[in-house]
Amino acid sequence: MHFIGKFATSLEVQNKEPYLEDGIVKYKLGNIEKKKGLYIPVGCFITAYSREKTIRTSQAIKEYSINKYGKDLYIYSDTDSIHTLLDIEELKKFCEIDDYKLGAWKHEASFSRARFIRQKCYIEEIEDKLKITCAGLPSKCYDFVTWDNFRTGFKCGGKLIFKHVKGGVKLVETEFTIKDDKVIRGIEKFIK
Repeated sequence: MHFIGKFATSLEVQNKEPYLEDGIVKYKLGNIEKKKGLYIPVGCFITAYSREKTIRTSQAIKEYSINKYGKDLYIYSDTDSIHTLLDIEELKKFCEIDDYKLGAWKHEASFSRARFIRQKCYIEEIEDKLKITCAGLPSKCYDFVTWDNFRTGFKCGGKLIFKHVKGGVKLVETEFTIKDDKVIRGIEKFIK
């Protein structure tokens, strides 16, 4: 992803300029400046190709499993992974599996059960242990995650946020919450 980032970087930049107000550091946006980019079509191509590959693979898994098993065994995809109930040998019909080859999918593990709440927020049980993937959830909260409580509304202390105070910035502990996904709710309202 670092390769694509350099090619697809924004051509407009805007700095934040610090200032003091009542002894507290605050920031105001500076002027928008133009910069020279590399070659944006490279970033566009990589993004489009990756999406196309992921969507075609997930649709092929879905169609195959419905035709063969009478149900959709495709579950979830992210930028670097596909999660499905197909076994690894069947999955190889749709995607190249290799831990190191550029453009191939890596087989991280096979799960016995899983719960997918939303994008980048799921757990998988692998060999009787929970593998937690949850963007924003501090790793020190992992000990509090169980199969039963990992749902929308799950809360755990231990998340650190910046708070501007007189003399600088300090880290303040706050609560992490798995919130209801507004995008999914919006789609559900549209479909109904």
